[in-house]
Amino acid sequence: MLLLLSLKRLLLMNKIVMKHRLLRLDALRTLESFVTHSNFDTLGGTIYYIPKVSADVLLVKGTLYDLVDNCIVAYMKYATEAGFVVRRSCQKRLRSRVMKQKYLVCNRKGCKACVVSNLGPGSPKFMLNVFDIIHNHELEREEFKHLSKTERQLTYAEEFCDVVSFDAFYQTNKYKMVFVPFTSIDNHTMCVTVAAGLLKNETTNSYVWLLKSCIKAFGKAPSIVVIDQDGAMRSVIQAEFAGSKHRLCMWHITQKLHA
Repeated sequence: MLLLLSLKRLLLMNKIVMKHRLLRLDALRTLESFVTHSNFDTLGGTIYYIPKVSADVLLVKGTLYDLVDNCIVAYMKYATEAGFVVRRSCQKRLRSRVMKQKYLVCNRKGCKACVVSNLGPGSPKFMLNVFDIIHNHELEREEFKHLSKTERQLTYAEEFCDVVSFDAFYQTNKYKMVFVPFTSIDNHTMCVTVAAGLLKNETTNSYVWLLKSCIKAFGKAPSIVVIDQDGAMRSVIQAEFAGSKHRLCMWHITQKLHA
């Protein structure tokens, strides 16, 4: 009987402590006082972690966003500084296929940290309705944040490597158009297609449009371009990729050698 009373008292104390913690955390979800880096444990031994972020990236419940993508970007910035990775979870749509609710959660399995934004009633804007900051795992330390999955993701410009090869495959598709893939080699020495274009013909104007589109998409030209001996392609590269070095493909050279 004494043991049963002690167990009930322990559960009651644990419930009171958790309620106090949650009330304190809910008070931190304002601009006036931003979240401090801390962790706490319960009487049951569970440890919870609260991110340390600056006030300018802290999300506030009730904030309106013109687009749901704006809310996603804001939570991504918060997560990057906080030290965890975001995963896009479920979403709900209206019968008109317009999105009405979006969930973003912590990528760690079992963690309840998340945000939920809902389409406002009679409004095209999205409101941040749920912002749960409690994590059940240790967050990335400042000195290790550059090794996180988010920081290790390459930008489009970084994916457009220093050496790129592209060649035109004439009428090898059902649309009878010129298919031009841009191929590079990644850090694992594997060939990777980083871009591709479909051209109506192999004229100079078509290649000018293609290379300008590449620069617009990636923000820069590759350092070295490897192609075959196509005259139109060579002249366009010299004009549009002026800072790039031009090299001929060895495979095309050996194909023209007599056995």
